[in-house]
Amino acid sequence: MYSEFQVDTSELKKLKGISIALTDDDQPFLVFAYKKREMSERVFAVVCWSVVAALYAICGFVFWWSLVR
Repeated sequence: MYSEFQVDTSELKKLKGISIALTDDDQPFLVFAYKKREMSERVFAVVCWSVVAALYAICGFVFWWSLVR
């Protein structure tokens, strides 16, 4: 009967958050894990520095505009 449960799990291993585990009596079952997406620190840094650069550009434009007028 266990031979019926012998399946190809290579495709399953490629999926993140899905794995096969064994119960106490050695019965296989699927485990579904959900991980909430979080903004990485690198993306946060890029966004912050982009905002800082945009503010400097706006200030530079206002300064230039005041000199030209």
